[in-house]
Amino acid sequence: MSGNRMFFHELDITIMGRVRFGDDSRFDIMGKGSITFVIYGEKKVLRDVYYIPALRSNIISLGQATEVGCKVNLKGDTLKLLDRHGQLMVKSTRAKNRLYKVTLQVELIECMQLRLEKKLQYGTHA
Repeated sequence: MSGNRMFFHELDITIMGRVRFGDDSRFDIMGKGSITFVIYGEKKVLRDVYYIPALRSNIISLGQATEVGCKVNLKGDTLKLLDRHGQLMVKSTRAKNRLYKVTLQVELIECMQLRLEKKLQYGTHA
């Protein structure tokens, strides 16, 4: 889940709904899409990410990750998230507040615009 629209390289804004967190707070889902990020020098894609404009932090749901075939490995205070092919996607150490925090470098998609102008030539007739 992310509240940053700029992170999405594709977004289906017809997907709507609400998400509820453990503290009973609720937020509107305003779309679902994919985010490309770079970790350990490789590009990875997180699919089926909810766009929730009210979020101030980005959240990866381990439950949703396992539903799409990812594997979660917890050993001691280390968490590893592997994609469906067994490739490491994320590795993190548990923080004092019992959360696993990861800094991801999101690949921002730039939109370029090309503008063509047709120049008219005026001539004189003899």
